[in-house]
Amino acid sequence: FTQEKDTSDINQSSITPTKREIKQTHTHTSRRARYIQQRHPSSNNPAHTYAQKNMPLLGLLKQVFSNKLVTDVRQPLFIFDIPQGEDTITYGFVAPELLFWVELGVVLLVTAICGALTSILIYNYIVRQRGTWNAYLVGYGIIIPICIAFPYVMIPLLEIENKILKFCHISIFPILTMFRCSEAMYGFSPPSVEHSHQTFMLYYANIPHIHFDPKTHVPLKSSWADVKEKLYYFVYELCVVGAVLSFLSPFDYVPWTVEEKGDGVLLLKEVGSLFRWNHILNNLMGASKY
Repeated sequence: FTQEKDTSDINQSSITPTKREIKQTHTHTSRRARYIQQRHPSSNNPAHTYAQKNMPLLGLLKQVFSNKLVTDVRQPLFIFDIPQGEDTITYGFVAPELLFWVELGVVLLVTAICGALTSILIYNYIVRQRGTWNAYLVGYGIIIPICIAFPYVMIPLLEIENKILKFCHISIFPILTMFRCSEAMYGFSPPSVEHSHQTFMLYYANIPHIHFDPKTHVPLKSSWADVKEKLYYFVYELCVVGAVLSFLSPFDYVPWTVEEKGDGVLLLKEVGSLFRWNHILNNLMGASKY
């Protein structure tokens, strides 16, 4: 969802390009060049060439994340104008970025594999030795440090620059595994999770909570009604969050102005300033996405 103001002079010749049109053309060309560069990284990069030759899997992952998804270069599907005083605001609707969803799916797959591999250590050296010093040494000395170091290793390794993908690397595997490792150390894992290696690995490889049959210890299947309900909820939330973010984007996500210092930091002279109406409304707009 984009917008721009049309302030061109109506009396100016339509044949001779204006400075604004030249600037827009140059900006579009620059964005297109950056987009092509992001999609097709240079093969002369030594690190990229080494990864492709010596580590095929790592090279493949870097190819998947070659589009950094930092600059939005999507073109509107259709646009419409809304008059605002003497100016005209142009709005445009853009299609979802499919490459983002592909990269997000790969991130979830990588975190699932890491969770499954970590579960092997936790099951053998924590669950089976619960209550011993070895269990706590493995938990606090190996598993939790791995979780803390995970984003610092994976993000530079895969050369990820998109903030959402970075957030996924920071939040999903490290946080879930640390909490689940604490469950294993102190005996608070959900029922049936520790029944076998398979159920334990399945639990650690999945983000949502899995329900098991208390008698057979087999994961319960979801009904089609549940799948449709979750799918509807996902699409609905996707549209709502996208609409709210699109509305807030032209205002830099701060629709109501706040008092600022010269360096752009919010000026909070006293605690009472936190309760100013503009701060409250900006926070409410941000919270409305959730």
